Amino acid sequence: MFTRHLADVRGKRVLDIGCGTGWTSILLAQRGARVTAVDISPRQIEVLSYNAAHYGLSDRICALAGDITQMGLPAGSFDLCMGGAFLHHLEPAEEQSILREIARLLAPGGSAFFVEPAVNSAFLDRLRYLVPVPGRPASWSRGWAAYQSRDPHPKRDISSPYFRRIGQQLFTEAHVEAVGIFNRLERLTGYRGKRLIHRLDYTVTRLLPRPLREPFCRAQIIRYRK
Repeated sequence: MFTRHLADVRGKRVLDIGCGTGWTSILLAQRGARVTAVDISPRQIEVLSYNAAHYGLSDRICALAGDITQMGLPAGSFDLCMGGAFLHHLEPAEEQSILREIARLLAPGGSAFFVEPAVNSAFLDRLRYLVPVPGRPASWSRGWAAYQSRDPHPKRDISSPYFRRIGQQLFTEAHVEAVGIFNRLERLTGYRGKRLIHRLDYTVTRLLPRPLREPFCRAQIIRYRK
């Protein structure tokens, strides 16, 4: 569902923030974008630079390690910003600082897209932890306390209404599309049949109105427009 926002990026100046090893950056560069890829980890940027050279894309990808809020990049220098599942790792104050910087860096009319996990129902969130999945024990099991002690995610709001509210404070438009009703099936099946699950998910989420769909979704596509 998210890839439809990447269809027409030829000639666009794109910021890929929290880029990791940069597979999104490489996809964007292959589609004709000029990409600035930023990650806090120098090791991730090192791997991205190697991958970019391997695919002959070093001239289209500028890879930078560090804190985006401290880089002093020129205002209005990007048409598009992309971010994949990194906002929920931040404390709210850190997140708002980064979003303010993204708003500054976007050109007028530019857009920022993020894919993030969503918790839109505390009751359903508790229910999902009753079922063990690969890499995570059930909440009733002996391993639960040890798992929680290692959990790097801050205890914070990552609901769709929260991201709408924050976006409305910093951007002229804020849209959040809840998706991923069947995300749990991916983990339970070991990610076999992932494409079929995504197709089923897309069909069902289109049929349900937002008030019915949102509580059951485990992911969200966030779009902010300057």
